[in-house]
Amino acid sequence: MVFFCGITLLSILGCNIKNNSKTEQSKRHNPTTKIKFSKRVYDFGKISAGKKVEYKYEFKNVGNIPLQINDVYTSCGCTVPTYSHKPIMPGEGSSIDVVFETENATGIQKKAVTIVSNADPSTTEIYLVGEVTSNKFFDQGKSAHL
Repeated sequence: MVFFCGITLLSILGCNIKNNSKTEQSKRHNPTTKIKFSKRVYDFGKISAGKKVEYKYEFKNVGNIPLQINDVYTSCGCTVPTYSHKPIMPGEGSSIDVVFETENATGIQKKAVTIVSNADPSTTEIYLVGEVTSNKFFDQGKSAHL
């Protein structure tokens, strides 16, 4: 009876060790990539309407396969992203440059930029936030003749 219990226990432990080993192997051999931004939210503070906000969001591929950015889109047409379409190798970095045109904006602003890639997760958001104040010169004379 003790012999039978010992054999059963060894079988159970052996299966667990084998399954854990397979899990570790699949983690090492399952190609994945992740994108890690040094800063996901840029607060531009308070600026006057009509000024341009520009920020470079730097990121790194912290996965084990090349990172491919498939698309980058924004929450409105006043925000324009530019980025490289080349794959980013594991351990390497790149950036997404974002320009926010404030000409027709006033008040508190939160502009989302969505990155679609082969990373896990497949979408990542970064943000521009701040306040755009009205330009008093133009507000006083909207129909001003210059």
